[in-house]
Amino acid sequence: MLERLALIRFLISIGVGLQDIWFILQDLDTSRSLERTLHQHRDKVAEAYERLHQLAMDAHAKALTAAQLLAGANPSNLFNTHNSSAVKQLAALVSSKMLAEVTSASELVADLGLTPDMLAQLYLLIENRFGVQLPTGVRETVRTVGGIEAVIQHLTNQNAEAA
Repeated sequence: MLERLALIRFLISIGVGLQDIWFILQDLDTSRSLERTLHQHRDKVAEAYERLHQLAMDAHAKALTAAQLLAGANPSNLFNTHNSSAVKQLAALVSSKMLAEVTSASELVADLGLTPDMLAQLYLLIENRFGVQLPTGVRETVRTVGGIEAVIQHLTNQNAEAA
């Protein structure tokens, strides 16, 4: 009885589910069932580790992209960075979409799934990155990445002419 209790405690401690533990205890050949369950559990843990590792790598890449975008490069040079605008890169960063999924035609809400908080974050990043102030009307009416690109291009041209 104590051996079964020790086995149950061990299986719980490594994350084996109660249903799997029940099947192990019901099996007459416990060692074979235990071995099979432990192999399955090991595979699940390995898959979870791989997913976490990929998420960490994606987060690291996005952090590097954000740092590069928010660095002091000339805004007019950012519209041809690796055939992708800085606005697309920022939109991908905020939306957690892959950069390849973001196009000028991508709608901020419908395609990228940006919530009001995410939109506010995107606008703040854009304003900080390009040194412009997006007018309230633009925030309410522009719905695509390309629309924001056009507004920023217009605002940066105005700022350059005024200087």
